[in-house]
Amino acid sequence: NRRPNNKFNNYNVFKTADIYTRVYNYNVWKYAHICVDTNDDYDEEAIRFTFLSKIKAALHEGGAEVETAIRKEFQQLINKPVWKYQSLKDHPDINSFKELNPRPISSLLNVDKKYDAAGVLIKWKARFCACGNHQDKGLYEEDLSSPTMTLESVFIILAFAAQLNADIVTADITGAFLESILPADDIVYMYLSKDAVDELKKIDTNIHEYILEDGRVLVKLLRALYGTIQAAMLWYKLLKK
Repeated sequence: NRRPNNKFNNYNVFKTADIYTRVYNYNVWKYAHICVDTNDDYDEEAIRFTFLSKIKAALHEGGAEVETAIRKEFQQLINKPVWKYQSLKDHPDINSFKELNPRPISSLLNVDKKYDAAGVLIKWKARFCACGNHQDKGLYEEDLSSPTMTLESVFIILAFAAQLNADIVTADITGAFLESILPADDIVYMYLSKDAVDELKKIDTNIHEYILEDGRVLVKLLRALYGTIQAAMLWYKLLKK
């Protein structure tokens, strides 16, 4: 029941307390989100351990449904395609990926439940995200924020619809941000985590020759993957067209 500080100094407390069985504790998961979504210094190993533990717990609970959700997410990323695998042959001017500029960011897989308005479980949903908090905002001169409709605007539209007895229609665009293509001069390198690589090996035979000694794979993003700092802005520009 001990909650770590923002640097996860009590990581070993969680590990020895068998987080694999206790990951259902929402507070643990929520706190992992807080750390990932800020620029605070944190123990990345502890963050990844928490994410992996949540996935393990989800697989234990959801079984084949969770496996299907994860495979569906990665298949979508391959089909787009969202990235291009990288090797040192693509960068003849460097001897190691540590010399890459901009510096590669990391990535995480999240698995969660999706409910309807009545609170009934609809399905398990997997989302593979970039850790955009590692990106250098100083590389971007333009404003990366994206306009978002206020709740008051939604209420006004609903009020008009009710007064006019009109039908309300909603639409969901699957993998919306992934429709946005990164500009040629917007270079983002990202490491696919070892757990992600293990899943990708099941559906993409091309990945094998790019696997590094530590089990990761370096990619260059072609599309605005969820989590990148420019994703929302690029999606808004595309939607405006």
